[in-house]
Amino acid sequence: MSLILRNKLLQILIFSFFLNPIKAQLLDKSYYLLDSLKKEKISKPDLETLEFFLKKYYKASTDTAKLGNLMELVENLNAEDLWPRYNLYINKVAKQRIEKATNPALILFYKRILAQTINNIGFFEQNYTGNIRKAMDSYKETEKIQNSIEDWSGLIITKSNIAVLLHNTGNTAKAIELYKESITINDHYKLNANTAAVYNNLADVYFYIQDTVNAIVNLNKALEVAIRFKQKSMIAQELQNLAVIYSRKKKSDISFKYFKKSLELRNEIGDELGVCRSKINLANICINDNKIAEAKRYLEDVTGLVKSSENLQIKYLYHYSLGILNEKINQTKTAIDNYEKALNYAIQITNLVEEFNTLNVLAPLYEKEGNLHRVINSYKRIKEIELVLNRENLKRNLTRSQVKAEYLKREAELKENQRIRELEAEQRQAKQKLTIIAVLILLLVFIIFSYFISRALKKNKQMNTIILAQKAEVESQKELIEEKAHELAIKHKDITDSINYAQRIQSSLIPAQEEVNRIENKITLLFQPRDVVSGDFYWITKFENKFLFALADCTGHGVPGAFMSIIGINHLHAIVNEKEITMPDQILNELKTRVISSLNIHNSDDSKRDGMDVALISVEGNQLLYSGANQSIYILRKQQELIQIKGDRQPVGLSETSQSFTLHTFELVAGDRVIMFTDGIVDQFGSEAESGFVEGGKKLKITTLKKWLLESSGLVLEQQKLYIQEKLNNFKLNFEQTDDISLAIYEY
Repeated sequence: MSLILRNKLLQILIFSFFLNPIKAQLLDKSYYLLDSLKKEKISKPDLETLEFFLKKYYKASTDTAKLGNLMELVENLNAEDLWPRYNLYINKVAKQRIEKATNPALILFYKRILAQTINNIGFFEQNYTGNIRKAMDSYKETEKIQNSIEDWSGLIITKSNIAVLLHNTGNTAKAIELYKESITINDHYKLNANTAAVYNNLADVYFYIQDTVNAIVNLNKALEVAIRFKQKSMIAQELQNLAVIYSRKKKSDISFKYFKKSLELRNEIGDELGVCRSKINLANICINDNKIAEAKRYLEDVTGLVKSSENLQIKYLYHYSLGILNEKINQTKTAIDNYEKALNYAIQITNLVEEFNTLNVLAPLYEKEGNLHRVINSYKRIKEIELVLNRENLKRNLTRSQVKAEYLKREAELKENQRIRELEAEQRQAKQKLTIIAVLILLLVFIIFSYFISRALKKNKQMNTIILAQKAEVESQKELIEEKAHELAIKHKDITDSINYAQRIQSSLIPAQEEVNRIENKITLLFQPRDVVSGDFYWITKFENKFLFALADCTGHGVPGAFMSIIGINHLHAIVNEKEITMPDQILNELKTRVISSLNIHNSDDSKRDGMDVALISVEGNQLLYSGANQSIYILRKQQELIQIKGDRQPVGLSETSQSFTLHTFELVAGDRVIMFTDGIVDQFGSEAESGFVEGGKKLKITTLKKWLLESSGLVLEQQKLYIQEKLNNFKLNFEQTDDISLAIYEY
């Protein structure tokens, strides 16, 4: 959508806003949560954002969802006199909820929200008021809360904010240390959410102290993370940053390649400002390489966007590049005109480096035109800026020296620690030698003592011969045992390799959470196989306007169960996607027939156990269709009601009674959650005081699982899964997992 069309649509929206009597509540504190809000002081984009998230806020059915919507509102508002007020409102509400809440999961949620608001307060103090002390106090308070609740993802953001603050106040060495701590936390807990931004900030610090090698290393790491998680905007940014560094290193071919890739991505995601930056940078490289026509084309492409943009930095870059182009083709007056426009924008954004660079190209042109007054003023201003920049360079060089000194200090500490470890190792070796000598002396005494005993007992040669023969037999048996042990080790490795290969095959058939989310993003999964491979599996597909999801428990676990799961998954794909059977009862009937045929099982005691228990749902609109083989499902409604829908008492496989599976129909309402699980979770042994279990272990049972589901019903979907997972881990304690554990929750 073009910028002009967007502006017209926005005008229509604002016009309809004034005509709608409901929207006239702009100053109504009961609706907007804050008083003294003045409509005329709110920008059009912020007003639109405010309305959107407040509607979501009032539609939300739980306090946690409401606060979540308000946090999104804060993150998306831009006005510095608006978002901090909503942030303080959330801060106040979170504190009240913490005092009143009794549910541990809710207290944890509200503390996370509280920490985010305090972090935002620190960001505001740092970037808007310049109160560094208050900003640092806020960040430290946030850090304390996040450590107490083990909010590692939030802690990464907080540490990064502190690092930015330290770098801006001259403590670059400590900033680098904090960035590395953030990366260590991320790698340990495998969070990955904010790693690209941390690597990018660390690269920025290295670039500031002119350590381009480490800057490039960290930008490449940021790019790798962004590509892995398909963060297109971040990929474009990292490509541009790499291009800038290679441009400074006079490697225009590499720089051009990165700018070009960044431009392609920014066109794809509709980043107009980013497109402007990329094309202007590409034009500059073309000018340096005397590709005038290509440079002119890039600048003409962005002329309209630059004129309509309110970004002064973009306007500066555009006119400065035009000035270079004009000067290159001897259009002196036009070059002066564009340089002067660029100079004006540089002054407005108080960028001394850009002002200095522009004056340095303007002064010779003024001299060429004979404008001595402007020449004198230009050189006078150049000298003033040069003094300031020299101080900045001195400060940067000092910082770089401090960081280098810190590295050398740490390297010396590492060497000292290594030397201490080597000395300790030498002492241990000396002790071991003394121990060996002592043992040898005792052994020698024992031999001498044995010799005298032998003489005293007058052992004859026959006895000695027998003893030697026995010793030879022992040696022979020892060699045989070692040979067998080696053979067993080889067989064990072969079996282990085979199981690991089977696990890779099974993993390729069972989709990860991210793949499930692409089909239906309101399903969360807890999937914990007991062994390397699993007898449980889940399967999902989308067919026309409905999606189907199955959770199954195959006969056995480990390798036998895994083979059965592969059979089940392949047949489900064929039944739905090839034969286009989509009714759950018909799918299970067909699956049962195929499983019996695939396994070639017959009516014997052993074959009766081969098969699987399956819960299969189909959702289209608000209609839930369900069929189950020895599996029930539960509907969690209104955070307080669990509705059980029972499946048929027969497996997908050979059974004593063979009948068609029953189709159950259920009308879902907004907020309903469909719970599916295999018996591994309820059959798990453990011990937990609050559940009334004694030492020695008892099964968890369905009653306890129901209790956990009701306790966590007020949480958002992913947090409910994490709550149940934490409860299960606490319950298991030191008990071994007895079976594969699978749990799926779908929210309508």
